[in-house]
Amino acid sequence: MTIQLTRRFIAVLMLAVMMFTGCGAAQTPDVPLDDILTAIKNAYGDDYMPNGEIPAELLEAEFGLTPDMYDDVRGEMAMITMFNDRVVLVKAKNGKADDVEKALTNARDLKIADTLQYPMNVPKTNAAKVVRQGNYIAFLMLGKNNDNMDDVSDESAKAFAEEQVQIGVHAFENSLK
Repeated sequence: MTIQLTRRFIAVLMLAVMMFTGCGAAQTPDVPLDDILTAIKNAYGDDYMPNGEIPAELLEAEFGLTPDMYDDVRGEMAMITMFNDRVVLVKAKNGKADDVEKALTNARDLKIADTLQYPMNVPKTNAAKVVRQGNYIAFLMLGKNNDNMDDVSDESAKAFAEEQVQIGVHAFENSLK
């Protein structure tokens, strides 16, 4: 009986040590941002609209991202002004992930509040998501445009845009497993 109690005690002690030191905790793997971007592009196929890189100056002006916040960043946007598609992927520096997530969330909120949009882009803008896994944060405003905007209700347009953005969310999350 004492051997069994000793084994239980050791097992509980080992579990406590692992939890205290972070062993056994879910860790986000180290994945190159180019691999994540490729996964997102592949998930959308021909419906991936961004075709130009977002320069560092615009990442700072539009998204509030400064070089002291990240180890790596990738951003792409549609170069045709009538399309609002954007993807920003960030590998935040240690201790900066909250700041990056806040900056991208603020950028999303500003885009939603912007009233100078093409009406066809409103559902996609409103469906934009900021998602995070560990130090990886993504801003996703992507997806196929609903070609029949005149024939659908606002709720249908919203649901369609949310389904489209979710494709990118799944690709982002799956690439970090």
